[in-house]
Amino acid sequence: MLLNVLLSFSIFGDFSEIMIKQDSQEWNSKYVALSNLFVKEGMIVSTANEVKIELNLQKGPTVEKVEVFRPRIFSGNKEWEINFTSNRIDFNWKAISETSKIDLNLFVEKVSTYLSHVVSTYAISYDRMAFNCRDVLFDFNEEKAKSIFEKFSKPEISIYKNKLLKQWSLQFAIKNKPNDSQREVNIVTSVQRINSNYPWRKNVDSIHVHYDCNTVVSDKRYIIEDEAKQFLNYYTKFYTDINNEIFS
Repeated sequence: MLLNVLLSFSIFGDFSEIMIKQDSQEWNSKYVALSNLFVKEGMIVSTANEVKIELNLQKGPTVEKVEVFRPRIFSGNKEWEINFTSNRIDFNWKAISETSKIDLNLFVEKVSTYLSHVVSTYAISYDRMAFNCRDVLFDFNEEKAKSIFEKFSKPEISIYKNKLLKQWSLQFAIKNKPNDSQREVNIVTSVQRINSNYPWRKNVDSIHVHYDCNTVVSDKRYIIEDEAKQFLNYYTKFYTDINNEIFS
């Protein structure tokens, strides 16, 4: 059984102003506006605290812990989570059971809407973005495991050659630039066979494939909303092609 357990889209930038301040009507009104948009989407909105370490020069060279409250948005069944920190925002859809139905096209549609809600509420800029996905294969036979492994590597080390490997981990990375894009992207695919635990299954022999597509750190140009949506559309289709090739 092949199960998609995670779809994630992240943006990176300076989001320090996305917070709740008890003494600021302007900032809190933005939180209320954001909450209203997501409540209409059937989501639950609350707050999460983030502890920062700051240097207080007024009190001499002392370090203080500062607690900051930021929005936390999630669905009633906890499959969807939108997490805010000072430098990244994650839009996550994760499986909570074997019957979770994570749909790639619906993910793209919802993330596009959710991103628009955040951008329309707060004046944010971001210069990096990433799409991540994780597939897990359960209840496979050794022929299937061997087929997937051989698509990535044929070990020649004598101690492992021609042996039935019970656990392995491989990773490949390339840089990619679509013809219609000026932004270079890292594409990293990691494959491993391990015993893993999930809420619905414990200590199960499984094959994990993790896909990570992220814009390069050195490119500091700000990303506009349409470009983020194009990135998400392109690399979700890219993921589908890789997924079909690996598990066919």
